[in-house]
Amino acid sequence: MSATEQMAAMLNELMGPKRNAEIGSNTTVSFQDQEVCKFFLAAYCPHEMFVNTKADLGPCTLLHDEGLRKAYRESSRFERLGYEKQFLQFISRLHEDMQRKITRNRERLSLTQSTTSPVDEGVKAKLQQQINDLDDKINGLMQEANDVGETGEIEKAQEIVAEAEQLKNERENLKRSMIVGLPSGENSGSKPMEVCDVCGCFLIIGDVQQRIDEHFTGKQHVGFAKLSATIEEMKARMKHIEEQERKNAEERRKRDRERDRDRDRRRDRDEDRHRRRSRSRSRDRTKRGGHRDRRSRSRSPSYKRNRSDRDSGRHRSRY
Repeated sequence: MSATEQMAAMLNELMGPKRNAEIGSNTTVSFQDQEVCKFFLAAYCPHEMFVNTKADLGPCTLLHDEGLRKAYRESSRFERLGYEKQFLQFISRLHEDMQRKITRNRERLSLTQSTTSPVDEGVKAKLQQQINDLDDKINGLMQEANDVGETGEIEKAQEIVAEAEQLKNERENLKRSMIVGLPSGENSGSKPMEVCDVCGCFLIIGDVQQRIDEHFTGKQHVGFAKLSATIEEMKARMKHIEEQERKNAEERRKRDRERDRDRDRRRDRDEDRHRRRSRSRSRDRTKRGGHRDRRSRSRSPSYKRNRSDRDSGRHRSRY
């Protein structure tokens, strides 16, 4: 960490990460805020690993705060917002770019290993074609970064710019190789060379131990070795996260099915009660209708005449 970054971290700890906010504005920072580095929350920020090396990704303009990382890892949203997946995708792309660089450097080494004289025309033409291809890729990436930045996706634009910077470094190495026959402009006489299979640097075979140690403890070699190890760790971690997400999804589906069954049971009970009430009301109406018929017959003139005739008949029979 540079002196400026250390000072910024101290100020963040003393005054908070939004120390420069206007008076009266909201100074509360959440780990979900756009200005917070999600790579830092997931593991670490790759931009801090290759400072002042040929693989320098440029400074990260987003916020790195230990308090926010702790808050994220202790929250219920931990490993559920996709930050780990984004981080793995980014470092995997860096690793893949390095593997392509190692392959290219080995090809260039095979072309130049047997001579220290200036590059012949055939080799120069191949190198120039590679430079032209890199120019096209760099221009395309910068245009893409500009387009993405205009849509507000600052983090993605930053990733694209970092990729373009790596290609620029490769282009410079190729240009130097156009001048002399040895890779990357290294003048090692007739000593045989090899390519480091971790960071792509050119090494002199049988070099003094001090230089070998300096290489293996250098920031670029250590950084790419860490990336390779982190990729394996993150793949295992992502497998666990995906398995947990699968279990959570299955539990949600199970709860949904239970809710649906409960809703169906309640609906069935409601319908049963409604049918019972309907039948009960129908019986009540039938009973009330029968009573009314009997009452109406008892009150009708014909009913009274017939009743009077029957009574008169019974009276005459007594005499």
